[in-house]
Parts: sequence; C-alpha cells; structure tokens
Amino acid sequence: MKKSGATILSASEIFGRQLIVGLLFVTTFVFASVGGADSVAATPTGASAFRGVSPLRVLDTREIAKPKADSYNPVSIAGLARVPDSATAVVLNVTAIDAEGEGYVTVFPWGEALPNTSNVNIKRFGQMVANLVTVRLGAEGKVGLYSSVSANLLVDVFGYYSASGATAAGRFIAQTPQRLLDTRGQATAGQGGVVRLAMPDGIPANTEGLVLNVTAVDSRLRTDGYGYWTAYPAGQ
Repeated sequence: MKKSGATILSASEIFGRQLIVGLLFVTTFVFASVGGADSVAATPTGASAFRGVSPLRVLDTREIAKPKADSYNPVSIAGLARVPDSATAVVLNVTAIDAEGEGYVTVFPWGEALPNTSNVNIKRFGQMVANLVTVRLGAEGKVGLYSSVSANLLVDVFGYYSASGATAAGRFIAQTPQRLLDTRGQATAGQGGVVRLAMPDGIPANTEGLVLNVTAVDSRLRTDGYGYWTAYPAGQ
C-alpha cells in the first residue's frame, strides 16, 4: 500500500459539494451526478464524454518480461481498441499478478511526473489484484504503469473519453491524480464513524460529480463477520 496518495471504482454513489464517508470495510466506486445537465455553463477546456469499446487487452507482461520493482512501464493506447488519437482519457482494467511481495501500482499519463497516488494495492506475495482505472492519456497516446514491487501486469481497455463540445450531460474532465485523504497516522475510522471529505482545490464550484478511488486499509471485521462503508452527499 502506498504511504501517501488515494486509488477507483465500482459501486455508484452520489457526490455533493462535500462527501461523507462512513468507513467500515472496502469497495471502490464512481460518484454520480447530483445536478441537472443545465447547471454546467460554458464548455471548459478538456471537457469530454465517454464512449465504450469492445474490451481489448493491450498489455500482458506474462508474454514478454515480468516488470521489476520500482519500474516504469509505458503502454500505448491511442490507435488500439478503436481509441482515437483525439481521446483525452481512457477507462482501463489494470491487474497485478504473481506479485513478489507487498506494494502498489500507479497508473498515470506517460511523460508526466509520477503522482502521489496508487491504483492497485497489493498486500501479500503471489496475490492477484485488479482495479478499474480512469486515466488521462499522456505523451504519444500512452499511459504509464509504475510498479513498486515486481509483478506481472495486465491492461484491458473498456472505453475512452473524447471532446464533448457544448454537451453538458455526462461531461468529464481528466485531472492530475491527487490524494485527498489518508487516515494512517491519525485516528482510525471506527465502526459507525463518519469522515467528511471537502472538495479538492481547483475543482469548479459547479462540478456535479467526481471519480475517486477509495481504499480501506487494515480493516477489522465486525463480530458478524463482514463490513462495508458508504459514500453519500453531506447533509443528506
């Protein structure tokens, strides 16, 4: 687990100006829009809309060479799986297999600085972990995969974002990843506890939703043997 940075995605939850997270266990999600399409004004730079594609595997290091620990691995995306060169971001499924210990994988736009985030978190030797990732395309239509531990990496493309023009509904703007919350070293979010998460800096006031990766670390099961957390708009 990366010591500072946040990771994505699976159950839909609504997100407001502030987010309340009741943290009991773990899952990942996408926050859905809470406003109408008309609440977004002029088209901002980089505004995009989603297009799905037939899934295609674009990387399988088992067929070439297993990445080493502390390695940077570029992956060409644009031009494959019907992703055009004009795409602004892509939706990927990233899997780590046969990990040689505890560590993490960070996905980022190739050619840019490594962000202080993680997307796939590996706990033990030999573990296989997958996660859905939305990432902005970098130089030459590539994304980069940084692996802190030696592990085989698989990347599948499920869709992409391209310029949306004046359309407001479903608009997406890719951002540089940033970690918004890390409770390690602070008070652990206990059973029934609530954590309030403010909107990150630089996000327009009329933003209707965010795509986040949320990870629960060192979770303790309840006496009935399971646990969960729920994300919801503050004040609701």
